[in-house]
Amino acid sequence: MSMQYDFRYASTLKRALNSSALVKVVQGPVESGKTFWLIMSIYQDMCSMPRCKDGIRRSRYLIVRSTQGELERGIMRSWKDIFKEEIYGEVRGSMPAIHKLKFLDVECEVEFFAFEDDSVQVLKKLRSTEYTGAACNEAQYQSLRQVLAIRQRTGRYPRAVDCPDWDRKRRIWIDMNAPPLNDHWALYMRGDIPYPADMTEDEKRQLRCPDDWEFFVQPPAVKPIYNEFGNISDFEIHPDIENLPYQDEEAILSMCQTGDIDDIRRDYMNEVVQIKSGKPRYPHFKREWHVNNGRLKPVEGIPVILGWDPGKYGALTIWQRVNGQWRCAHEVNARSNPSLQSADKFLDKVIEILTTYYPWYRTAGLTCWSDPFGSRDTISPEFTFWNIARQKGLMFNSPMPKDSPSLRHETGTKMVRGGDMGNPKIMICPIGAPTFVDAMDGGCVMQTIRRAGEMVTQDKMLKNKHADVVESAEYAWWGGGEDNSIVDGPAGATVPNRIETLRVETANPRRVRTSGRRKWNR
Repeated sequence: MSMQYDFRYASTLKRALNSSALVKVVQGPVESGKTFWLIMSIYQDMCSMPRCKDGIRRSRYLIVRSTQGELERGIMRSWKDIFKEEIYGEVRGSMPAIHKLKFLDVECEVEFFAFEDDSVQVLKKLRSTEYTGAACNEAQYQSLRQVLAIRQRTGRYPRAVDCPDWDRKRRIWIDMNAPPLNDHWALYMRGDIPYPADMTEDEKRQLRCPDDWEFFVQPPAVKPIYNEFGNISDFEIHPDIENLPYQDEEAILSMCQTGDIDDIRRDYMNEVVQIKSGKPRYPHFKREWHVNNGRLKPVEGIPVILGWDPGKYGALTIWQRVNGQWRCAHEVNARSNPSLQSADKFLDKVIEILTTYYPWYRTAGLTCWSDPFGSRDTISPEFTFWNIARQKGLMFNSPMPKDSPSLRHETGTKMVRGGDMGNPKIMICPIGAPTFVDAMDGGCVMQTIRRAGEMVTQDKMLKNKHADVVESAEYAWWGGGEDNSIVDGPAGATVPNRIETLRVETANPRRVRTSGRRKWNR
């Protein structure tokens, strides 16, 4: 067999193919040659295997994708285009589908399998399997746990007794488009973003990049053209695009002339974009407008504002208001950090972040807003969320004695759509608050129900990992008086900032009058 494969127009893929790393991860835009690289990596490996005692180069590989449909419509088709069934034999079976190849002195078996998630039931399918190497296709949808479980089954075939010259190292090839989340494992391991403040040392250890891993990122396929207002008006081919001779330049530009900008950013600009499913709670939120480009540092001497949605899966956002702009540099999220799923440990982490990044908060001022649920008894009155916080020096209050989801939503909509002189009303740090960014950018969605034969959108968020952190921000905005123009009249009305409301330390609630409006404190 003689096969020619050409990477002269894809320098990133060529470097990945020639790399000596055992784990190679390639990220790039669509149609950039990543799948071809994945297949050629397997081909190169099977042809370079040491001969077994009988003179045959034996190998067995696993190729993985998230669903069977994606597997069959995607990489299996590409595999058959290269290793044609009329020449190399039929691909047989289903889950796994198996292709057995024989040419020259090579005997290779390739299994195609779909792994939907990293649950115990799914990963049990890997038990007792033995592979030479493995390939993960479209790994932006695969967890690190899943990748590591797959790698664990490599380096096992052929046996040492049959092929004593083989090094038995665990090789795996991975390709992906831009990850769908700001906290994807590849971004941490690649060093694109630092660890968030609420990540434990054990979680950091799990995300360290081992010495035998190497990451490769291809250039974008297109770059945006901006108009005089700073908005994207069109696209042009990026000068460093790879594999352009094997693509249709006009087709690429045509695809970028219409459709959703997030799809273009993810598929052609190789940027991280939140996958959106359902009606976003804040459809006017824009990453390029509301998310800081890099680390957003706290401003020394400025008071600190906390917004908390308490509970087992509680979330908290930390804010400062600088020249009228609300800035969030940190979040704490128990849903993504199981070690924080108790109020005591959660609040200890909050205080640790405040002490580390906002040491002036005790003198400059700290205001804490929360869902009124925090004042309810959990086990006994002294163990309410607010009382646990009070014992640690954090005095939480609620904007009103009863929650108002509709008012919170209206306040949040005002915040997202607000801003002047080119400055948004809110600014979020993608490094310190990655879950909050993803939540605002379509991860937090509204539930819809069918009532009386028509679709009605409820003023209620779908409870997922993004809902809690969004609600925490809404309590901070609402408590900070940003609902004033909604409740009290048009903008410009003189209404004192609710942040300066007196906080009363007492076990019993009482009303506190502030500028004619009734406020509740504890």
